[in-house]
Amino acid sequence: MPRKGKTVVKSRPLPPLLRIPREIRDQVYNELLHDAPSSLFYLLTVNRRICQEVQPFIFQQNLSFDGQLQLFDWILNVDQDFLPNVVSVDFKLHDIDPEKIVGALGERLRRTKLDRDAGNNSSRNNPYIEACEMEVRQIGRTLRLLEHVKSFTLLPMTTRDPRPSRKMMNSFLSFLATFLSGLPLISLCVPDQVLHFIPVSAIQNIKQLRIVGYPFGDSSCIIEYAEQLPWLRKLEICRRDGEIVDQRTELDRTSIAQPRIAKTSPGFTTLKELTLCLYKGYSSPENLSRSVQKVLQKAFLALRDNSDALRTLRIFADSDIELDRSFLIELSSFLRSSSLVHIEMSCYLTEQLKQNFPRSIRALEIRYGPGDAQALWQWLDEWEQQAERGPRQFQGFVADHPLLKELVLHVQPTQAVEEVFSTTRYGFGKFSEKGAGIKMQIKAWDLLRHRC
Repeated sequence: MPRKGKTVVKSRPLPPLLRIPREIRDQVYNELLHDAPSSLFYLLTVNRRICQEVQPFIFQQNLSFDGQLQLFDWILNVDQDFLPNVVSVDFKLHDIDPEKIVGALGERLRRTKLDRDAGNNSSRNNPYIEACEMEVRQIGRTLRLLEHVKSFTLLPMTTRDPRPSRKMMNSFLSFLATFLSGLPLISLCVPDQVLHFIPVSAIQNIKQLRIVGYPFGDSSCIIEYAEQLPWLRKLEICRRDGEIVDQRTELDRTSIAQPRIAKTSPGFTTLKELTLCLYKGYSSPENLSRSVQKVLQKAFLALRDNSDALRTLRIFADSDIELDRSFLIELSSFLRSSSLVHIEMSCYLTEQLKQNFPRSIRALEIRYGPGDAQALWQWLDEWEQQAERGPRQFQGFVADHPLLKELVLHVQPTQAVEEVFSTTRYGFGKFSEKGAGIKMQIKAWDLLRHRC
């Protein structure tokens, strides 16, 4: 019996999450990280113990810094004990802000006219250059604290960003080459104009390379660079934003050594996925088509002895891709000899292409031209009739591709095409119910634009 004058305090019951073992809680946090990352932030408010357990998983999300000032502010306020959990970083380099430079150097900058290029190469005669070098060193000290990063993205600058000078950019790229070589890097995304400032030896172990570039850049040289990476499994070349700034004329390639690895074996021995996205900025469909063909020819050449290694091929563009007859033969030959299981192409489906898709194909996404409504109607009618006769009666395309499980047809929404789809008998739910097991979809062509 409690003594008089003393209050008995009852302990609060544990939250349900804390009643399960820690190992299972970590599995829950990991599942939330991949499926519903925003839910982790709600757990921060439950109690102190759960907050401490969840924070390492929050830092495993992708961190994006739009300029070095955001990076500096973040590193000053973050708990340093959680830095080893940071595995994915996006970063964009900005020009210096004179108002943020402190001390005597800041005073000199504000007293004099800001000049990005005046004076000689010595930073002593140009406070702007001196401030740039100081800021790059600070960026280096900060990024080196993130020594467990596995995915790094150098975001391309747009016309709205405060662009750094040539000297600042080259100084940063010199640091970047050494920084990347010290990381357990798996995935890298950089603008194409800075790719060749990064020695191949610095990123030997990466498995995913994504190049985001200026619309008029030459993508074929990227193939030559990428085929020197011995463990590369996924390559994506994406030119999709007309606002991306072309800085090739501002970068001094002679200031950075470019060691290369001698090729001892055919390129792309491990490449599984190749994606090419070309959007916005091409002056004509002809220029776009030539660019697509040039890149693919380089890729086919690199893959000629390892065509069976590639599993996924994606080719996207926002304009019509008209393939030359000679290249169409080359593409058909590559498809026929490949072991591709997933193909997505925005070039028009021709009878020659349809006859040369590999038997290994499991998923196919292709485009019909605006004038091909009759051909599309005939193809749908043929498949529907075969489905009505039963799965053993399939002939032609279905019989030649027994592993096919998904077919997506992109069409231009013209009146002729709409008349084809107004007939309900071409709803392909019936086709799947007949036992073919193929999931079929028909989509408007506009939806393909947002894939990259």
